[in-house]
Amino acid sequence: MRQPDQAITEARKWIELDPNSPYSHATLAGAYALQRSYPEAFAELNKAKQLGEPAEILGSLGYVYAMSGKRDEARQALAELSRTAKERFVSPYAIATISMPGWAKNIKPSPG
Repeated sequence: MRQPDQAITEARKWIELDPNSPYSHATLAGAYALQRSYPEAFAELNKAKQLGEPAEILGSLGYVYAMSGKRDEARQALAELSRTAKERFVSPYAIATISMPGWAKNIKPSPG
């Protein structure tokens, strides 16, 4: 997604077609995050989480928390994914997504 403006336009069209698609909201959030428009990204990811709460959405939310410097929130998202993984399958990609920002070396969930 190297053209966030175009991605925003397209994602908004997808949302018009299917406002209940968590993935459309997550795509829009990713484009906002690339522009460092973090409040908009959080709003879209929270909508996506409410619509389906797939682990990938939580991974993306943790990633945007990490990118925006909200380390505690990123750790909380990682801890939630770890708890979820004990009950059902969680893609390793969703967990790795939170740890991808360069500053997040060795980020680990808080105990609990």
